[in-house]
Amino acid sequence: MAEDWAKRQQAARERWVEVGGFGYKIRRPTELEFLRLLRDGDAVEQLGIHCVVDWRRVTEADLAPGVGGEDAVPFSAPAYFEWISDRSEDLRDLADAVLGEVKARREAKAGIAGKSSST
Repeated sequence: MAEDWAKRQQAARERWVEVGGFGYKIRRPTELEFLRLLRDGDAVEQLGIHCVVDWRRVTEADLAPGVGGEDAVPFSAPAYFEWISDRSEDLRDLADAVLGEVKARREAKAGIAGKSSST
């Protein structure tokens, strides 16, 4: 049951974005995850790699041009890492999308904290 709640909380932090003609599901990191990602290296690289949890419309031909077919490829973190490592512009766009989610979360929290019980 507790695992179900963890999955629900993760799902609440997820949304699909379109980048480079493909769909990517990003998951906003928690505040602790965000601090750890920033501490451990380049923010763009860390956010764009670690906060993508799914993709759509990625085919074998996309991953292995001239070799692969038109079958969709299921998401895996290692396949995604190899894929995005050669797509630096898309990596930056994905990191920007994640950072936008982090900023929106912070603004929402500040708005809630700024409301008083008399308003």
